[in-house]
Amino acid sequence: MDWKIPAALVVAALAVAGAVMVTMNKNDSKDGSDDAIIPPDVEPGTLDGARLAIKGPNGTIYADFADTVAANELRNTLSKGTVSVNLRDYGSFEKVGEIGVKLTSSDTHTSTGPGDIVLYSGDQIVIFYGNNSWDYTRLAKVPDATNESMHTFLGNGNVTLELSLQME
Repeated sequence: MDWKIPAALVVAALAVAGAVMVTMNKNDSKDGSDDAIIPPDVEPGTLDGARLAIKGPNGTIYADFADTVAANELRNTLSKGTVSVNLRDYGSFEKVGEIGVKLTSSDTHTSTGPGDIVLYSGDQIVIFYGNNSWDYTRLAKVPDATNESMHTFLGNGNVTLELSLQME
């Protein structure tokens, strides 16, 4: 028996089941050549140019989002409001904490440095003030960050940060 189920019906059924977290761009061509995956609930182009704002006890810094599915999902999450994260020191080169949502991992072996912001295990955010190499998914990068500037911003010990969007 040859079953032919329209793709739109399959996507709709999976979305209802929670298996698909994407929608198609309104401007997709009928032949699928320009398919674009965007986070749900966000109009295409709405968040272009948005930066990650990170507010802590020592001020606010800004980071440029990476070009990954996880970064787009984080941007979409932050479009709905601020996310508070509690971070703890790990290995004298990073702060790590649960982000409160599960994001899509696309881990690759990555060398990190001060200002790199990555996803670990799908639900933990890591902000580096030192260097490391491991399997991560890139989320964002604080431009021109140094070990000293990031360590000053993050401070010693545990820290609570507020993540939000800065629209340009």
